[in-house]
Amino acid sequence: MSLLKKALKAPLPDDGDIDENMTYNVNDSRLFFPKKLIADMSLPDEKRPTFTISLDDIEAKTMKFESFSHGHKFKEVANVRLDKIPKRQTLIRFEPVDKTAWCDQGNWVYIFTVNDHIVKIGGTKNGLKQRAASYLCGHHTRKSNACSITNGLIYNTFLKYLTIGASIKMYAMRCPPVYATIDVFGEEHAIETQVFDIYEAVLIKQYATEFGQAPPMSSRADPRGS
Repeated sequence: MSLLKKALKAPLPDDGDIDENMTYNVNDSRLFFPKKLIADMSLPDEKRPTFTISLDDIEAKTMKFESFSHGHKFKEVANVRLDKIPKRQTLIRFEPVDKTAWCDQGNWVYIFTVNDHIVKIGGTKNGLKQRAASYLCGHHTRKSNACSITNGLIYNTFLKYLTIGASIKMYAMRCPPVYATIDVFGEEHAIETQVFDIYEAVLIKQYATEFGQAPPMSSRADPRGS
């Protein structure tokens, strides 16, 4: 009972700290000791999770966005920039270009480019704004790896690239909605089903077919696309 009381009194993480790729459980000490979260920037360089690919390697070993056969189906939705506003506890920010698309809470597939070269293909079922907030969680970590590996890697790597003058953009395509009608206690409701994962997987596969390998930051995808 004392553990339950402790959990009920503890402040829950803000929405921006919730990672859609991570499952929380009652033993997660972050629920009880949220102040133990530390900023990655307080860690020594060798302990910050980052991709090791250099800007030179990106330009030599990845496809340009304009060369990808599906690139024309995507529109620019945000720029990733250094965040110099002290009140925010992050060092990078997403600057939306298309606010309507940014706030849409459906299935999307997206592409990150660094200096106009594709480095990551991803997807989300909850909209671009929420996925960006999840990536910003990469600013915070714990010795027990509270943030997902993906968020920490993307956040710290983008920060490293931005500090040396790289341009980072996010492009996205809304997945055509697919609805299912379900019975909920005698009431019929139409809901949008999750489809982003198969779009993401097929897109990564087709990129790899065209270029010879997947984007360097796209290590996970739905196996149905392989």
